[in-house]
Parts: sequence; structure tokens; C-alpha cells
Amino acid sequence: EKVFGAVSFAHEDTHTPMLTACCGLATAVIGGLLLYPHFGYVGVAAAIALSAWVGATLLGLILYRRGWLRLDASGWRRLPRILLATAIMGAVVGYALTTGHALFPALAASSLGRLALLVVLVTLGLAVYLVALQLLGVAKLKDLVASVHLKE
Repeated sequence: EKVFGAVSFAHEDTHTPMLTACCGLATAVIGGLLLYPHFGYVGVAAAIALSAWVGATLLGLILYRRGWLRLDASGWRRLPRILLATAIMGAVVGYALTTGHALFPALAASSLGRLALLVVLVTLGLAVYLVALQLLGVAKLKDLVASVHLKE
């Protein structure tokens, strides 16, 4: 949503990002109220995640309809492969999470263990995503690493 907001701001439109953010906020509140009784805090987290997607999707669609947001031919060719890389990463992390809980039940019993599992899962997810992008021909690993250089 932040990237789409920048497009709106470049066109001197601050109203539309605010309205779509309000729609996202309404989604979070309503979703949280509906999901909390059945899923507890996990339902609230899911509602918040959904709200970000709602806001970003609405703003993206509005910008697209106004002609302010366009993907070039290269972007359209790469998009399905990026989505596939994301699905691969999600599947691997989901499998690792269930396997990790099954193989190391003691990890789930302590805060430090859950933190360690989280660090492993995030690192695994990043590595799998980067490798999938490379294998699917979306981007070269060397270029991705070079684009994330740290300034001293």
C-alpha cells in the first residue's frame, strides 16, 4: 500500500489513499470482531493481515483504472513466476512449521524456543524465496543480494 500511496501522492492525490486505508481499517475491526470469538488472537491477526490486502488491492485497482499504474510486458511475464515463488516459499515454511512442532515439541513450550523457531522459519522462507526466484528466472540471486547492500 505504501508504494501505491506514493503513486497517488505523485499525482497530488492524498484523499484516495486515506479512503482506502479507512476501508482497510474497517476490515480489520469487523474481521477482528467476527474472527475473535472463534479463533482468539489468531483471528485478530488474520483480520489485520486481511485488512492490509484489502487496502492495497483497493488502492491498486483505483490507480489502475485511473491509468496511473501500469505493468509493462516484462512485469506481466514475471508476475506468475513471482506468485509461484511465493507459493513455494509458503508451502516450505508451512511444512517446516508443522514438522518443527512435531519433531521438537519442547520448542513450542518455551518463549525462547518459539523465538528460535521463528528465526529459523523466517531465514528458511527468505532463502527458499530467493532460490525460487533464481530458479524460475525472475531475478538472479547475485543481483538480489547486490540490491540489498548495507550502507555504513
